Amino acid sequence: MSTSSKTRSSIRIAAFTSLFISSFWGLYFMAPSSVKALYSMCMWISFALFPYVLIKHNDFTKTGNYFLCSLIIMAVIQILRSVVNSDPALDALGNKWVTLFGNEYTALLMLPPLFTYIGTLNYGVNLLKTTTYFYLVAGVVLSIFMKFPLSMISIFVVIFYPYVNKRFRILIIIAIIEAFIKATTGDNPTRMYIIIIGFALCSYVLVYIIKNVKLLKIFSAGVLISPLLLFVPILDFANQDETTFQKMQEYIIQKNNDESFSTDTRTFLYTEMAEDLTATDSWFFGKGAFSRYYSAFFDNSSIGRFGRLSSEVPFLNYLLRGGICYVISYFGLLIYAIYLGIWKGKNKLVKSIAIIASGWYFNSFIGDITGCRFYHLAFFILLGCCLSRKWLNYTDEDIKFIVK
Repeated sequence: MSTSSKTRSSIRIAAFTSLFISSFWGLYFMAPSSVKALYSMCMWISFALFPYVLIKHNDFTKTGNYFLCSLIIMAVIQILRSVVNSDPALDALGNKWVTLFGNEYTALLMLPPLFTYIGTLNYGVNLLKTTTYFYLVAGVVLSIFMKFPLSMISIFVVIFYPYVNKRFRILIIIAIIEAFIKATTGDNPTRMYIIIIGFALCSYVLVYIIKNVKLLKIFSAGVLISPLLLFVPILDFANQDETTFQKMQEYIIQKNNDESFSTDTRTFLYTEMAEDLTATDSWFFGKGAFSRYYSAFFDNSSIGRFGRLSSEVPFLNYLLRGGICYVISYFGLLIYAIYLGIWKGKNKLVKSIAIIASGWYFNSFIGDITGCRFYHLAFFILLGCCLSRKWLNYTDEDIKFIVK
């Protein structure tokens, strides 16, 4: 198969497999075991068809290639660690091999950065745009099942808004509306979508309407610093003082007089992960692609269960799977791509992608965007544009001609 054929097959299999599970069950873990197994098999086929020649033949910066290669190497090492791990506790969470290769929160979780290489291809980005259009069309029809399958792709789809026709734009708006519905309705609304919508709108307004590069730099720098001040300090579980995040939460509660804000669903996740990594001496290299951590909160029986397979916070999952080494490479890649897009990019497309990437970075510390779905792969394909010398140096006129 040619590179273009492999790229096309890889992207489309991932897209429509993700659409299927999102339309009928919404969340991966809500699907029956047989469906989850089928989904995982399709995703592995997608990765098997990936055009691996791009790892060697791309136009990324040297630093970008270093970050990506380190991520891929560490992902393989962590998967192999789990393969040779004979800890019987892993089988207590289900069949070891089925869980390792058949769950989107284990081995598959560490593979989406591979798709960054497709961003080096003009064809790859246009194929992503076309596939996203068909995903939106089919998703609108399947929205009758009320699982709002378009909500998560609102995390990246606004990128295409300036370069598509009216019909495509209407579908993008519908995706954002679905995200808003999920953020504001139901017994347990997912407020993470407010963050997603916010960054999606910023990627368009700041880049295409305000057009102030200095403001873009200030905005992105503030976003990059904020998790280090708000969330990372929570890992210091020995410190009993209130963190900045907890103080902000109390302030919001007082201002809104809304008891639904009073439930802190993140601080305990950080402290429990920190306690487990400290107890098992796993901070540096993590525990492997298939690993667990103990959570007193979720151990309702209080008898010391074998632990949880994953956390709702991506940053904590990467700490668990690959330790500080993996976290540095993963977030280093995001920060470097954001820097190139905003500081070095010569067109609005890469700047808007960089704003979306800053939202992904921020959400990784608080939102539940853990997994391996089409929107993960699409995000990393677009991130590749920010690492590509070619895409960074295109003019706005070039982009209008290429992305059509």
